[in-house]
Amino acid sequence: MSIVHFADCVAGIQRFTVAPRPTHPTQNFWKMIMELLRNPDVRSRFGVRSASSIYNLMNEGLLTPAIVLGPRLSGWPRHEVEAIVAARTAGFSKDRVRQLVKDLIGAREVRAEQAIKAALATVGGAV
Repeated sequence: MSIVHFADCVAGIQRFTVAPRPTHPTQNFWKMIMELLRNPDVRSRFGVRSASSIYNLMNEGLLTPAIVLGPRLSGWPRHEVEAIVAARTAGFSKDRVRQLVKDLIGAREVRAEQAIKAALATVGGAV
């Protein structure tokens, strides 16, 4: 978005200034959600070759479920994958990683509720 200063227009000068984008309570939430890693990216971070290995990790509770965006499109939030990889690298037990996965899933729900409330507040609605 460009802002043209009135005084500059009167003087015949066209100077454009980029206004800073306003921050919104949901901005960080959407930034995290929109940074989705597809299956090949997740496989490379976990060091496995097959897609079935990723789904086995999900079934064992060692990886958060993918976010499904469409019939053939799903992915994992980058920050969740990075947290799980960091936990495994640090030598966390499987039980501790499972607890981390549960916490990450719970955090998804909390952030979604916050984003919904903030979005409704901007349009004058209520939850």
